[in-house]
Amino acid sequence: GHVCGGTAADLVEAAPVDAEEGPRSPEVSDELAVYVGAAKSRALALCEAGDLHSAVLSLCMDLSRRPETASSHLEILARGGLDLAVSGSREGVEAWVMGFR
Repeated sequence: GHVCGGTAADLVEAAPVDAEEGPRSPEVSDELAVYVGAAKSRALALCEAGDLHSAVLSLCMDLSRRPETASSHLEILARGGLDLAVSGSREGVEAWVMGFR
């Protein structure tokens, strides 16, 4: 689910974001899963390199590029991810990234 307030830790717990609900063919669902997976992989590589801010921004930019993955809550979730990046919590940012599906 989404969280509209709370601490960065609360946002990590609530980070999973599903694309807007609606009927989709299996091909479209598979394509979206590949797209989100690639975005997460790029963000995790940036985490591994120690660039936590870029990891958060990269994932948010990737997800905002497609209407199926752009969430109205993405800005709120981005703030939570950036709070984790500012705190220097690599594990927190990685958990935040992995929460997206």
